[in-house]
Amino acid sequence: MAGSPATGDAAVVHYRTKKQAASSSRSPSRDGMQTRSSAKATKREENHAHTLIDEENELNRPTSPVAISGLYLFILEFLTIGLVLSKALHTNAGKKFVRVAREGCDLAWADMEGDHSTIACCSHTPSLPSSPSLGNDERWDAALCAAATSAGTKRLTSSLAALLPFLTWGLNCLFFAATSWWRRRRRGGREGWEEEEKAGRVWMGQYRRLGLYAFVIMFRTGVLLMCLNRVQAWVQAEESDACWYSGLRHDGRCRERFDFADHGVLFLSQYLAIQTFEVLAVLREATSLPHLLLCITTACLISLISLVGFYDTVSFFHTRLESVVGVVLSFLTVQLPLMLIASGRLSHHRYLRISHYIKV
Repeated sequence: MAGSPATGDAAVVHYRTKKQAASSSRSPSRDGMQTRSSAKATKREENHAHTLIDEENELNRPTSPVAISGLYLFILEFLTIGLVLSKALHTNAGKKFVRVAREGCDLAWADMEGDHSTIACCSHTPSLPSSPSLGNDERWDAALCAAATSAGTKRLTSSLAALLPFLTWGLNCLFFAATSWWRRRRRGGREGWEEEEKAGRVWMGQYRRLGLYAFVIMFRTGVLLMCLNRVQAWVQAEESDACWYSGLRHDGRCRERFDFADHGVLFLSQYLAIQTFEVLAVLREATSLPHLLLCITTACLISLISLVGFYDTVSFFHTRLESVVGVVLSFLTVQLPLMLIASGRLSHHRYLRISHYIKV
């Protein structure tokens, strides 16, 4: 009986040794399973990365649907600008109105090439004789006064100029954020991870477009407005007082120096071009029909009011040459570069590719 405990202990030791041996024999198999699972996950990630690269390369080609859409959108914009410009130049008839002071008028405008009969009084329009160059309508000054006193145009060229161009972009981001949050909440596991990863790529493109639009606005303000105005003042002589309306000006000076229509550049570059580029992004990123319709409608409304402001500027407040020069400046410095990016013509540079601003 004295050997029984020893025998029992030996049995326990033997059982534990056998269990450890079995466990150790199974460990390599379990480690192998984990290794194979990790290898499969790595392979999936590599395949996913290669797929994204292929999709981005396809997106950057000029023959991709996005690039073709971008090209046609900007061509449509150029055609619209051409039609509005042609109509405005016809209305202009080679005239340019400058602001003057006149007794009984809160706001008065005089035709540089006219005389006292071509002064528009915009507070209470009197019965002025018509000008043959402006047509036979005795109320020819009504359109001029409407353009000069338009509160909307004043806001577009001042307080709203730094905010309104971003409205379509903001609505696009808001819709996409709400939809992405809802999809991640409904889905889980791998589908949820893929949805979150896709949303991250789209957000990166949206942030880059925000920077692009901010750069366009700063370039228009700093270079096309401030710098060019200083160059104009530097290369041209001082204004004289040898004009018929100099006595009606508050400073007694004429306004005969060349002015390249900076408000026209504002409407075309800071409003119209940004809306066209963002419409292209919305066509790619829209998550629902309301998302698509609301963003495109907003962009169209902003474009419409900017074209109205452009029409008024060209029709009354600049010469034909000044307006044409402003349009050419806007086209060469803002419109054309954005069109080349949107149509995939600059894909050789990573920061000028479509995929840098619109993600797959």
